[in-house]
Amino acid sequence: MYILKVGTQTTVVGFTGFYFFGVNDRKPLDVRGIEIESESVHQLHAITTEGGHNRWNRLEFTLFPDFKFDIKFIWDQELQDEVDGYNRQI
Repeated sequence: MYILKVGTQTTVVGFTGFYFFGVNDRKPLDVRGIEIESESVHQLHAITTEGGHNRWNRLEFTLFPDFKFDIKFIWDQELQDEVDGYNRQI
């Protein structure tokens, strides 16, 4: 199972992730080798939050061994507070 975590703000997109090698052996996922354009994430964000619905600033994409997948859109208030605080300092 592979899990890719995406964090997004107005102009920034960050990726982290991990995979399981066996049942309990969790390994970091080398996200540098994943070719996902930040613009694609911003477009997905714009489409899924259109009209003020489904606010999210984190996304979790899980790929299962049978090639099924799950996408969770998550609102992380602590992340937003951190970004807002940084923006006030500028």
